[in-house]
Amino acid sequence: MAILSLDVQRGVSGDMMVAALLDAGASFAEVKRVLGTLPLNGFSIEQKQVTKASISMRDFTVKLDQDNYDSDLAYLHPDRYGQAKPHTTVPSAPPAPAPTFTIKAPLSSAQLLTSAAQLQPAAASQHSHSHEHAHYHEHGHDHDHSHEHGHSHNHRALSDVVALIKHSSAVPAAQELAIKVFTIIAAAEAKAHGTSPDLVHFHEVGGLDSIADILAFAVCVTDLNITQTYATPLGEGYGEVQCQHGLLPIPVPAVANICAAHQLPMVTGRCYGELVTPTGAAMLAALECKFEPAPLTTFAAVGYGAGKRNYDKPSFVRATVLHEVTTPTNASKSGSSLGAALDSAAGGAGGTPSPYRDSIVEIKSNIDDLSGELMGTLFERLSAAGAVDVSLRALIMKKNRPGFELCVLCHEAQVKPLVTLILTETSAIGVRLSRHERYIMQRRQGTFNSSLGPVSTKHCELDPELGAYSVDYVEFDSLKELAATCGRPLKEVEAIVKGELYAQR
Repeated sequence: MAILSLDVQRGVSGDMMVAALLDAGASFAEVKRVLGTLPLNGFSIEQKQVTKASISMRDFTVKLDQDNYDSDLAYLHPDRYGQAKPHTTVPSAPPAPAPTFTIKAPLSSAQLLTSAAQLQPAAASQHSHSHEHAHYHEHGHDHDHSHEHGHSHNHRALSDVVALIKHSSAVPAAQELAIKVFTIIAAAEAKAHGTSPDLVHFHEVGGLDSIADILAFAVCVTDLNITQTYATPLGEGYGEVQCQHGLLPIPVPAVANICAAHQLPMVTGRCYGELVTPTGAAMLAALECKFEPAPLTTFAAVGYGAGKRNYDKPSFVRATVLHEVTTPTNASKSGSSLGAALDSAAGGAGGTPSPYRDSIVEIKSNIDDLSGELMGTLFERLSAAGAVDVSLRALIMKKNRPGFELCVLCHEAQVKPLVTLILTETSAIGVRLSRHERYIMQRRQGTFNSSLGPVSTKHCELDPELGAYSVDYVEFDSLKELAATCGRPLKEVEAIVKGELYAQR
């Protein structure tokens, strides 16, 4: 049995998730064998290693016989990257009501699977194009959209997809997980279109890669013997994305509905573009992730799954397979410094989680013989590997040599990979570790619509026990992007936006 920790701060889609799990040790041969038992034609799968953010990652691709333009930024974001490609117009479903974000109790696994099991397989001929049916159009990074570029208008109902999955040679646990993911998506799409899950139809071309991604994901999870999953909040972009029924706001309605129904925390505004797809969100919901620090564990494997769209910031999923430590030291952790740090991360004595208190690990090393070029690259790699902050302090070291102290702040789960980076990418032969309890301001990402255009913001609130205080900051990268867009000096844009932001408080 193993624990899975997912870093989805840079987005998540079906193929990114599968790629990360494969990179963490899941069997590609088993995935290929199971998908080969599906009674479907028109697709194949492949994997390869790619480099993104200076990190070697896995890329997983479902290759379709017909291109669906899911990596075509000019199609997906015509307002930013160019004109949309011409495509066949399909009558849309009735206008969807505004998505609600009222948090309700998520459906249990048993309820979801019972609902899917009650649906009887229907003949494909019964699901020809019909105007009163909602259609699943996955807004993905890579190959999840089902834009109809002259394609056949045949569709599959949820019951058809369930029958296909049950026809495969996947083990029962994998079949149940795959059906659960599809059921979550169908419920979200049904809510967006004002219909019921059994009337949601999955486009034939888009459904091929969705079926392959979701069943491959379920096979990987069971192959790794995952019993519990922890995750970071989902990192989403902003703007609009083109789908079959026109431009939709980001996050798209299906993603918003999944997050609301299953209480998935999300941080928006990372960059322009769509980083979270309905399939990716549904996978996290199906795993019933805990969005909190993992228990005391040891690292078994780390995998990276690359996204294919070239947005301003790289998108990828990091999957870490962990083994829980169950030694007597762990059972009586309150007597150790590490145990104290973990207790602090949970909110101190009593174990009550608090958004205003946590623990942080400080990694330090003195270095006097590393070039500036190598240090600059190290900064990028440390940030990509999960460092909370990286800094340098000038020093005069032994033998009167000028040098500097490298200081990296991180959470407990990132200590080992960051220490490995420092010891392999610098001339350091040792590091110092210290753990600290800290107060932090609660942070929430947002968007401010200034007179010059939208910018990403960060709203920070002080612990009420320390006083009533909050402040809003503008993300500087967003200011730079806005200045480039409107063609005005950065300092002028900064002054205007900050002035308007503080005037509204």
